Amino acid sequence: MGDYLLCGIKFLNVCLKELSISTKIEWHNINYEVVGKTSNFQDKKVSKVMYNGTKPFELIKYLKPHLSEFIVHNFIAHW
Repeated sequence: MGDYLLCGIKFLNVCLKELSISTKIEWHNINYEVVGKTSNFQDKKVSKVMYNGTKPFELIKYLKPHLSEFIVHNFIAHW
């Protein structure tokens, strides 16, 4: 089989060095927080920047499910 069949985010692995590093890194992301209800009873949300200080492994764990969205977004933005 060709190497092209082994592509995709599910094959993105964390290396041992990233698992063993005890140093924390700072990063941030945007989350949505429910702050109430609208007049038609739907959730009213605001975007909020969340600051994190975690080990590199935790950042990779957070990013992995979001990478496919980013790849599609980036492709469309450049196209």
